[in-house]
Amino acid sequence: MSVQPVLVIGDFDHPSFQSAMDWMTKHAEVTAVKDVDEALGCVAGLEPMNLCLFVQARPGRITQSHVERIHALAPLARLAILAGEWCEGELRTGDAIAGVMRFYWHEWPVRLMPLILAAASSDGSMWALPRTTLPSERTLSFPPHPTAAPGRLIAICTHHASSFATLAAACRTGGWGAAWLDMVRPYLVRNASAVIWEGELDRAGHLESLARIARVMQPAPTIAVVGFPRYAETTAAYQAGAVGLIAKPFFITDLVSTIRSVTQALPNTSRL
Repeated sequence: MSVQPVLVIGDFDHPSFQSAMDWMTKHAEVTAVKDVDEALGCVAGLEPMNLCLFVQARPGRITQSHVERIHALAPLARLAILAGEWCEGELRTGDAIAGVMRFYWHEWPVRLMPLILAAASSDGSMWALPRTTLPSERTLSFPPHPTAAPGRLIAICTHHASSFATLAAACRTGGWGAAWLDMVRPYLVRNASAVIWEGELDRAGHLESLARIARVMQPAPTIAVVGFPRYAETTAAYQAGAVGLIAKPFFITDLVSTIRSVTQALPNTSRL
């Protein structure tokens, strides 16, 4: 597997992007600059540049003009944007940058990381699609979900039957069984391979619930499924015991890959 050159432009030193930058510096040849003018001087030295990653903590830090200037000098480079928590309304306002793959700061482990690894292993995956490909069209290029070993069980902790049905169906897609985990009596589900806790981190008592479930269900790893997480809330969730976090709405691929990541070292001992 070759090391991929990656040009990072923008707010790479913002705290919410720290974990992504730490991972990329270990697995890619990263050149990080603060603005496009500085980046233009780096493009020639990085040829063939496989990935240009624009990073913005707030809307307006990266513009369509910035993207097109880089594309003009490196037309074969893959273009992506890693957006901060203040940018999640851009798709609704109509001001989102076109012609780039878009990831939010909390999505990098399940969306950006696999694509960088795929590029390094010469697996074209979604990188081979043209810039004009719509997000809905990219979902058609997702690889098949790898199945889990038979007998593995995922415990799902949620207040809502509809949420359980959705999460259980996603788990079955990956080959896992699912059991509803009672928040009051979580000990009724024993030896689960992993736990999915679904809630809202900004609501009273939910963070305490996450911490209790993560503690009681050890050594099973706990994945938090939440809506529009903020950086401070995400940090608190990890401190409470979560080892993975997925934001709604999510792709089934996001959930399947996260479960596989946190359970790959666990023995197959799941049972009710």
